[in-house]
This record gives sequence, structure tokens and C-alpha cells, in this order.
Amino acid sequence: MQNIIDWIRNNKLTSVLFLILALVLFQGTTKNKYGNTIVSDAVVYQEAAGKRGLEQVPAQQRRVITSSSFSLLVEKVVDTADAIKLEVEKLGGYVINTNISHPESGDYAYLSIRVPTDKVPSIQKLLRDKSVKVVNENISGDDITDQYIDIQERLTKLENTKRRLEEIMVLAKDVDEIMMVQQNIFNLQDQIDSYKGQLKYMNEATATSLISIDLSTDELALPYTPLDVWRPGVVFKLAVRSMLGTLQQLGTTAIWLAVYAVLLVPVLIAVKLGLNIIRKRQSKVL
Repeated sequence: MQNIIDWIRNNKLTSVLFLILALVLFQGTTKNKYGNTIVSDAVVYQEAAGKRGLEQVPAQQRRVITSSSFSLLVEKVVDTADAIKLEVEKLGGYVINTNISHPESGDYAYLSIRVPTDKVPSIQKLLRDKSVKVVNENISGDDITDQYIDIQERLTKLENTKRRLEEIMVLAKDVDEIMMVQQNIFNLQDQIDSYKGQLKYMNEATATSLISIDLSTDELALPYTPLDVWRPGVVFKLAVRSMLGTLQQLGTTAIWLAVYAVLLVPVLIAVKLGLNIIRKRQSKVL
């Protein structure tokens, strides 16, 4: 015991360093790679949220990642798509991708856009106004307020620990002690950068909302998720859609068979001639 006490007296700086590192480990800070999914620490987040009480966070300060999808029956697909793009630019958003096709069943377009979260009601109103019928509408959100607050608290603890280590490094005189403190500062900085990256992602993800839009002049060409309630009209439309799909598959199969028949017919003729020759020879032998 006396030896331990003497060692601590002779190595005060190292002892303080070990004490700080022990506190960091006790706080439960873990090293993460930038870009890891936020849900990797879901259990810790949930425990922290339970202690904090999310109901204490004002609604306007909550962090929610929102997304929505619309399937719209429209009169003119291209004109509607252009109007949507123009409105998105006015609202300060941007178009991620656009796909327009002209099948025999009717024009079709798919747009993926992002708009500022506070402008979502405006773009939703435009979509409803431009459509003949809203075939399907889905709006969802993921509340990440608890994760955001938890990461902020962890980041604050890490930055405070880093400042203490930097103060210790100024006082260090032994080369080994300086290298040890410096290495731990580097490790803490990696964790700090990781948490800052996650906060940046959360800020960007909650600042805008992702909206997916399907447009068509043919209702049957639009993605549709039927409700549990049985509706004969919807069942009929789904049956027609399924029948059209089956007919397309049969037509595709028939075309393939017709193309390959160019190769199969000569083979079948050769086989038939060969069988006839064999039969004639067998009849002569008899």
C-alpha cells in the first residue's frame, strides 16, 4: 500500500491523467465512426430520454425527420411536373430526381423533392390543387429529439474533458507523459468529430422534408396501398390491374417464343426427318 502511495506522490501528473481517463470511461462515452446509424445507441438514448422526460421539450424545439408520398391522378403529367418543380424552387427546396415516361396506358412521372420543413404545407396544398384525384397520400415522421439531446450532452462532456487534458499537457514536462496526454486528446477529438457529424446530419435531415410524388393520367398506373375495408370498386380496379399485368407477361412470353421459334423449327424438322428415316429402315428390316 505504501508503495502505491509513494508512486502516486512521485507521478502526480500521470495519476491525474489516469483519474480523468477513468472519469471519461465512467461517463460511458464510446468511440463511434462518422456516418454510423443513429440507432446504434438506441438503448442508451431511450434510457436517457426516460430520465429527462421528453414532454419537457417544447413542440417547436423538437427534432423530427419527416417524409411523405403522394400518388396523384392528373390531366397533364408534364405540365403538372413542371409546375411542381417551379414551386419547389420558389420555396427554397430542390428536386432530387425526375423520371417521365409515356407508356400506352398514359403518361407517368415520378419526382423526388426536398423542401424546407416549414414549407411542407404549401407544397402539399399545391399537389392537392393540381390533381384531379389524390389516389394515395402518406405522411410519416421520426422523432429524434431524445437522440439529439443525448448527443449534445455527450459532446459537452467530451469537450470539457479535452480542455482539462490540454491544461494538463501545458504542465507536463516528461516526454512520455506529454505523448500519453496528446494521444488521449487525439482520441477524444475523434469522438468529438463523430458526434458533431451526427448533429450536423440531424440538423440537415430535420431542416428539410423528403417528398415522393407519382403522377399519371391513368389511375391504375399509380402505386396504391388498399385499406383493410373491402370496397368492390377498388377490388375491381386491382383485378383489372392484375389482369393487365398477366396479359403483358403472356404477351412477353409469346414474343420470346416467336423469336426462338426461328431456331427451334429447323431443329424439330430435323428430328422428325431423322425419326422417319429410322422407321423406314426398321420397316425394311422386318
